[in-house]
Amino acid sequence: MHNMKFNGIIHEIFENPNTNIVELLQDKLHLPPDKAEILADRIEKHYLKTPPDVAKNFPIKLVTEKLVDNTKQSSQPKQRDVYALESLSSKEFEVFTKWFLQELDYNVYPDSVPAFLGADYLATKNDLKTVFLARKYSTSYIVLETAVLLAHQAKHNYQCENAIILTTTLFSDAAKIHATKYGVELWDIQILNEKILEIKQITALETHNVFPTYKGTLLDSLLALAEDKKFLIEKRVGGKYDVFFPGVSFPLLTFQVQNSQVTRLVYRIKYNEPVGENDGEALINCSRNDNTSNRPNDADAYAQVIAYLEQFLE
Repeated sequence: MHNMKFNGIIHEIFENPNTNIVELLQDKLHLPPDKAEILADRIEKHYLKTPPDVAKNFPIKLVTEKLVDNTKQSSQPKQRDVYALESLSSKEFEVFTKWFLQELDYNVYPDSVPAFLGADYLATKNDLKTVFLARKYSTSYIVLETAVLLAHQAKHNYQCENAIILTTTLFSDAAKIHATKYGVELWDIQILNEKILEIKQITALETHNVFPTYKGTLLDSLLALAEDKKFLIEKRVGGKYDVFFPGVSFPLLTFQVQNSQVTRLVYRIKYNEPVGENDGEALINCSRNDNTSNRPNDADAYAQVIAYLEQFLE
């Protein structure tokens, strides 16, 4: 809890560089003046030091600026937040960021980032170390060049090869210029949405490839699910089969066969809870005397089964 509070204080100092650090520490951490001065001195020495080549050319100021009109973004295309990232809570944005980076094949180590320089994540990919600043801002603001300085500082202090800022809004033109100058990569809301779409397309393709294509009959196609061991099929008495996901003891679905035809097929997960065979949703439920009643054709039935099973692979 203390580290989280200290991390918040460091962020506040970077967001408001003219803050009286001693008074802030006294107020937030309830420290006496002498201890507050010692800690403030440490913060200035260890957390606020700027690489010399940046400090002389890049004065500290606010990280964001509220848009009064559109003229400040005249050279920038209109942002389109397809996934409403701006509306996420801080915790939801943290969860999203970890998922997002992991889906881009980064190995993320959020717990190893000390509370300084505003760095949010350290990650590796292809043996290259990258520091990330992940910031959720309203689209009524733009991110200024100061954020680039923070990223450059973090890159310098963590000895990373790359520095990337990702945000739910856009960057100012000055931020882009400085990013090019200092080798910082900028991912604005448009780039985030493009990468999310790419992730979803790849995931959809991978998920589709998990399942064998429909071939022969519904029974043939269902039995083929076990060929690559992503699903397990267990035969029971009475011509019944249970389909399992490896490592899960309860079946995902049960189907019954008579004369090489699937006469009953029941989903065994309902409202995210396992249910008995008689309580599950029946996709196919034929009577003994009429095996064609109350059932889709085999190809459509298999497509519906795949749509049901996909949710367990997400």
